[in-house]
Amino acid sequence: MSVNARAPARTQHVGNSKEECVMTMMKYLRGIGLAAIALAASVMPGAALEAAATTAVNVRSGPGTGFSVVDTLHAGEIVDVVECNAANTWCRIYHEGPDGWVSRSYLGAPPAGGSSGSQPQFGITIPLPGGGSITFGTPGYTPPPGSPPPPPPPPGPAQVCVYDLPNYAGASICAAAGTSAASIPGFWNNRATSLRVFGGASIRLCDGINYGGFCNVFNSDQPALGAALNNKASSYDVMPPQPKRVCVYDLPNYQGASICVNAGASAPMIPGVWNNRVTSLKVFGGARIRLCQAPGFGGFCNVFSTNVPVLGGPLNNNASSYQTW
Repeated sequence: MSVNARAPARTQHVGNSKEECVMTMMKYLRGIGLAAIALAASVMPGAALEAAATTAVNVRSGPGTGFSVVDTLHAGEIVDVVECNAANTWCRIYHEGPDGWVSRSYLGAPPAGGSSGSQPQFGITIPLPGGGSITFGTPGYTPPPGSPPPPPPPPGPAQVCVYDLPNYAGASICAAAGTSAASIPGFWNNRATSLRVFGGASIRLCDGINYGGFCNVFNSDQPALGAALNNKASSYDVMPPQPKRVCVYDLPNYQGASICVNAGASAPMIPGVWNNRVTSLKVFGGARIRLCQAPGFGGFCNVFSTNVPVLGGPLNNNASSYQTW
């Protein structure tokens, strides 16, 4: 069939200026591969994507080798791909000859054609079912600005709420980051049983006034404080979202005396009562700590990046130097 005889059939697919723009844009989508064909054809019926035969290949009357051969493409021949089957294994093509179906395995991106002057920029942005979008276009194509995305919701206030019953039940009161009480007054003295943490805050509870006696730091919800502090907290300190730091304790499960150091601190020789004293530790803000058995970061060492309720044999009550970062 001659080229002129096929012209009306091609015009049938490019019936108005909008479709002409779509066709032109699709012909500029070179180099993105046949993986986009099925998607593009499904969202722009009637549009075509240029492809090239990678070798001599039969054109068949339907999508499969059981259909009759109606023509043959020569290697490098440029065709317009108008659709692919659901399995994306056969594609229907238009070319200067009988139209038909070609195995997708023998179709590839056409060679980039150069021309003088700047090329017009075309593209399309396709929304994705799960949210977001994907953009296909000519090199350098930038999607036009649309409505700005809504701003993210403001973060919740950094605070801690305590409850007088387990599982966040009963009476409650909230304290913002930065507040503290060396002696909890009135109703809430020795009353906290569970707590919730918001906005990255943390709270230190102590069973004695003036932050004395047993203390513990909590940076996550606690449905029950446990025997050590349940109905026993007499002082507190609510801290804002913490920089990187590590707190160590002299008893398992974050109990007993504690001390905290910020990331960047180190000691080639742990001084005083904390030498060979660390038994458990908590990590905040993505910090890490390296504990070593011997002074000068010698002997057995280990790095911890998560909370450790018990250090274990090699380092339990046996750390003499540390580094944090």
